[in-house]
Amino acid sequence: MQTFLKNLFMRSAGISTVVMTLFTGTAHAVTVNFAALITPKADVTLQFKDESNRLVRLVQREGETNGGGPFDGTTMLEWGMHELTSEKGDGLGYLVFTHDSGDIAYLRFHWQARMIPSPSGSPSPKLAGSWVIVGGSGRFASLRGVGSLRIEVRSASERYWTFEGDIQNDS
Repeated sequence: MQTFLKNLFMRSAGISTVVMTLFTGTAHAVTVNFAALITPKADVTLQFKDESNRLVRLVQREGETNGGGPFDGTTMLEWGMHELTSEKGDGLGYLVFTHDSGDIAYLRFHWQARMIPSPSGSPSPKLAGSWVIVGGSGRFASLRGVGSLRIEVRSASERYWTFEGDIQNDS
């Protein structure tokens, strides 16, 4: 009976260790900073015909990612829906990071925009938000991560996305 209880205790301790490892993970998150300059592939706009000066845009923008981390050198494709007025904006959607190997990572994003006066006094859009990894395949299948983002409007067609956050590989 003592041997049985000892074996049961040892198995329970082993199972507890496995369960704790599954929930706490043995890998540590690393801080990442990366960026992408993206330009339009597709854009559809609904302009409200009322006094709200509101428009809704469905956009696809694409560009190369740089700056290190697991997404360095991937192609980033934005699938976004943006609601804009002359004073503020709100955007949400998904980002698809595709590696040359065909491996893909999916991130969900949300940003908010406000018009802030520039040093010259003219209004300038400032966009900031967050991202979270929601899926992936191949080398990206076991990534988890969250972070913040800033978007700089470089021109009528160019957007420069800067990402900061923590990513962990659970493999």
